[in-house]
Amino acid sequence: ELGLVITGTLPVFNITGQNENKTNLKNQLILGVMGVDVSLEDIKRLTPRFTLCPNGYYFAIDPNGYVLLHPNLQPK
Repeated sequence: ELGLVITGTLPVFNITGQNENKTNLKNQLILGVMGVDVSLEDIKRLTPRFTLCPNGYYFAIDPNGYVLLHPNLQPK
């Protein structure tokens, strides 16, 4: 069981190729989607432990402002 995970995805494009007129077709064809799931426990385990003063801590947020890692985060 992975528990809570963070999923990352990216589109995969064909960045090489030409048509019969020798026109470059760069970024014209999507080949698929690449994805990966990483458990929060693995991220916590692999994150270096820095000392940020006596009361300091680290946290992570995504581009949408969602908290991913925080010492007080209690998943439901």
